[in-house]
Amino acid sequence: YDAFLQGWEHYLRRTPDDFAKALPYFKNAVELDPNYGRAYAGLGACYYNLNQIKESEHNYDEALKLIDTMTDREKYRTRGGYYLVKKNFLKAIDEFSQLARRFPADAAGRGNLAFAYYLAYNMPEAYKVGKRALEITPRNINFHYNLGWYAMAIGEYEESETAARATMEIYPAYERAYGLLALSQLARDQFTEALETYEKMESLGA
Repeated sequence: YDAFLQGWEHYLRRTPDDFAKALPYFKNAVELDPNYGRAYAGLGACYYNLNQIKESEHNYDEALKLIDTMTDREKYRTRGGYYLVKKNFLKAIDEFSQLARRFPADAAGRGNLAFAYYLAYNMPEAYKVGKRALEITPRNINFHYNLGWYAMAIGEYEESETAARATMEIYPAYERAYGLLALSQLARDQFTEALETYEKMESLGA
């Protein structure tokens, strides 16, 4: 449990570096207790956020084998994450909707529900739920970044830019946020500003 909590502490910071740092703690948790289903789900979530989909699928499969050992809240989170990985977005929406209803202060439930709506191309709902998730955890990097895309999808370009800048303020080295900012500027015909943003993005790495 201690290993799991240390992994969860890194995971909640929501930066790519912290997702990678969380992995050894979750791995240690399942080495110490192979029946620790939620730790497998933690691995699945980390790998998903690091775009290592096969590893994510494997660990979510292991987590689902142990779903009966979890609390109701953990079950909703785990099944929702599993359905995201499997690209069954309607089922993911159902799981995260139930999580949000039963546990309204669960920021991960709101954030993942918004993301599931986005992947299902329901942009107005993604935007609405994404804003609610940020009310719960206003310093969450992914929630700001994702809200920028939801806002762009419904034509709220100023808010998309605001979300990109909020992401960069919390985590200045997050390259993707510069791409979001540049596209927000292009959408508003701010070509000189967009060029400057892309140049800053280029300086951050390959």
